Amino acid sequence: MRRGCLGLIILLVLALGFVSFTFLSYHSATEGSSTGAPVTLTVPSGASLSGLEPQLHTAGVIGSTFDFKIWLHLSGSAGQVSSLQQGSYTLRKNMPYSELISTLAKGPSISYEKLTIPEGLTVTETAAKVGAETHIQAADFQAAATVASAQPTILPPGNASLEGFLYPQTYYVDPHQDAANLVQEMVAEFQTETASVDWSAAPPGITPYQVLTIASLIQNEAKVISDGPNIASVIYNRLAAHIPLGIDATVYYALDKPFTEKLTTADTQVKSPWNTYVAPGLPPTPISSPDLDYINAALHPAQTNYLYYVVGPDCIHSLFFSSYAAFSQAAANQPKC
Repeated sequence: MRRGCLGLIILLVLALGFVSFTFLSYHSATEGSSTGAPVTLTVPSGASLSGLEPQLHTAGVIGSTFDFKIWLHLSGSAGQVSSLQQGSYTLRKNMPYSELISTLAKGPSISYEKLTIPEGLTVTETAAKVGAETHIQAADFQAAATVASAQPTILPPGNASLEGFLYPQTYYVDPHQDAANLVQEMVAEFQTETASVDWSAAPPGITPYQVLTIASLIQNEAKVISDGPNIASVIYNRLAAHIPLGIDATVYYALDKPFTEKLTTADTQVKSPWNTYVAPGLPPTPISSPDLDYINAALHPAQTNYLYYVVGPDCIHSLFFSSYAAFSQAAANQPKC
């Protein structure tokens, strides 16, 4: 009987000790310190508070993820930061939890510049977008968009331009980031997005770089991705038949002419390796940066006999033809879109 009482007393003492230790630990963590060393914490895009807890603990901002979870549950504070803004935050070691939540809720101390690059832009157009939306000058970005800044894996030796490799995406630019670093980030995004692409799936004799070039042509010609495989088939069929591609988008590129302006007959006769009305085969480089959908369309063309296409009556979808006579008739009745 005495042994049973002694065991119970020991268990009670241990339990009280654990509760006391937990309370002191929790109290110490929640109260924090006003003299903790500063910590700069970068919150990535899409991060959650629960996902950030290990990083906060490793940086010494919180002493225990367990205590932090308890405090969040008891205080109901998690709702204040249901969505974290991407950026850099200036925090402190052993920071009081309430102050930490307040700091995170206010947003980053360094605000990133949001840069959205749509698909189908040239290097020059991308540079203009960078210049308009970030602190980086357009001319600096244009100068950096060469292999001196980055070397994509499918770029053939001797090609200096990164045309086609500045992947269309939304980027968050650090205010201290320079042009070369942003170019590297865009090319790295291209590498990531195309990591699972089987470049060898292209039709025989077509290199990965030529696939990217064809994808850029489709990107600028198609108004909807559903037309992509058919436009790809027209390109491959014309290449096989040794017929000039005659793609308007290449003339715009050769002349650096806005798509809002109409092409003239003289435009289509300009001497340029990018003008597919007069130059045989594919242009020497892509004419824009296509997204993954159009790269896949270039890799997997529809199996057709089509050689021509025009914009359909809805000004969105294209009409495809195997004969020149049918194409000419449709072109004569083409809507003014």
